[in-house]
Amino acid sequence: MNDKRNEETSDLDFTRRARTSFFTAIKDPYFRDGDYDLIYALLKGKMKIVFFGDFLKRYIYEKAELKGNYQSIPISQYQEIICSEFSDRQTPCSFTPTTMRLKNAAKNWLEQQTVNRSVVLLLGFGLGMSEEDVNRFLNKALQEPELNAKDPLEAICAYCYRKGLGYLAFDALWDAYKQRQEAGAPPEPSLDATIGYKKRLSEVRDENELMAFLAELPIIQGTRRQSITARRAFDRLYGRARVLVAQILTETEKDDAGKMAERLEGQLSGNDRLYDYQKLERIQNEKESYTVYSPDDVGAADIESVILSAVPRDAHGNLVPMKKSTLNQQFVGKRLTRQHLGEILAGKAPVTRYDLITLNFFVLSQAEGQTRKERYSAFIESTNAMLNECGFGPLYIVHPYECFLLMCMASDDPLGTYADVWELSYDEGE
Repeated sequence: MNDKRNEETSDLDFTRRARTSFFTAIKDPYFRDGDYDLIYALLKGKMKIVFFGDFLKRYIYEKAELKGNYQSIPISQYQEIICSEFSDRQTPCSFTPTTMRLKNAAKNWLEQQTVNRSVVLLLGFGLGMSEEDVNRFLNKALQEPELNAKDPLEAICAYCYRKGLGYLAFDALWDAYKQRQEAGAPPEPSLDATIGYKKRLSEVRDENELMAFLAELPIIQGTRRQSITARRAFDRLYGRARVLVAQILTETEKDDAGKMAERLEGQLSGNDRLYDYQKLERIQNEKESYTVYSPDDVGAADIESVILSAVPRDAHGNLVPMKKSTLNQQFVGKRLTRQHLGEILAGKAPVTRYDLITLNFFVLSQAEGQTRKERYSAFIESTNAMLNECGFGPLYIVHPYECFLLMCMASDDPLGTYADVWELSYDEGE
């Protein structure tokens, strides 16, 4: 690719722009003294959400080898390419019957902030994507897990992408699966991790082996996207967070008791300090009258109160709405609230990549005896290993919230910086 081509596509390189902003901030000489101000200014001024439509335009732009600035290309040209590609590959604009025209659907996809997961699967067929392309869209554009080998529809899609088969082949395989499902008893629910099914699916060589694989898939009720691997990672991090929060709550009560004892000591006269044993005993008791918390004492509300300590609360003690923050667009859906934690623990909500990233950030922010560089590297290494295992893909600096956590981890006081930025966003939002 020549220099002119590089210049034309530079606006498309979301990662390069995000990395430039990130390293400019953390290498600023004022970062240590005012890190939260620099981080807040970057998030508010430069780190914007890259919408799904932009990811789709970038993919089409690069695949079609278009010229010029991708933002100046009329949306109608992108529409025409999508319609042409879908028509050539005989791909509909929906998995189910619809009255929407392909041209209208294409325009809608190109303008959306986000889309349903099924749209990415259809684009995989309509634009002739590879399995890797589809997974990148799911991870980066939707912030969702990659293709789920335990989901029959997605397993068939993955097989087709890998074999270079089009939508018509998928449709025939899907019909064959449904007919076999109706004819036989469904398998028992399985607690096997998705990663094991993914490996088995990757080894499927033909349609007969695919049908045999599908016949063994468990019928999943309720929240279909529940990942056993992600839930196990969440439970592990949640347990570690409870230990740390118990220590923090204990230390806070101990400090409060010590301050009360100091106030009482300040009220003693000289003779009292020598002879008033009742007052002296009361002061000693005050020093020792704090609660020692165990992890079993810590619940979702306690974790919320520590991690989101700087978020203001209403008269009922609830966090004020996210819309009152100036970083609402960048951070919406990222708060680790007690309600959300409770839904995960009750099995009513799936674990998201942001639940895992935030909990891991909190756990590692409390590590002692590490330099900033060591702590930062440990966060990236452990988070990426966990995200990849759960099918979410590694940390993506283009996502503002993930860039925010990386900058916090590069500061002297990660959790304190995290709290300061949240506080600034609400102070300026008022």
